[in-house]
Amino acid sequence: MDTNPARLDLTIQDVGFGGDSVGRTPEGQAERVRVRVEANQGRFARAVLEEVLEPSPQRTAPACPHFGRCGGCAYQHLEYPAEVACKRAQLTELLGRLGGLEAVPELEA
Repeated sequence: MDTNPARLDLTIQDVGFGGDSVGRTPEGQAERVRVRVEANQGRFARAVLEEVLEPSPQRTAPACPHFGRCGGCAYQHLEYPAEVACKRAQLTELLGRLGGLEAVPELEA
């Protein structure tokens, strides 16, 4: 067991299903964070947020004091318009990838 987990400074480029952030190293755009790698999966790794180094303009303070611990509300750290855009993009991607739709119609909020 690794007793000294890797720590990385990443640039978050997207939000995945369930509110998990997607970051790439070494450079990118949007939000910069420091994470602790918990599991290396080969092509990607799972990590835990330790610190937000440069917050995204869409980041906001979560309303729930338990955000990030209970798992019930995954998007409270995003302003509402960013949350809607994120969910819309995820649904469009899923309809294309899993549903086989080549042209996904524009979704309305």
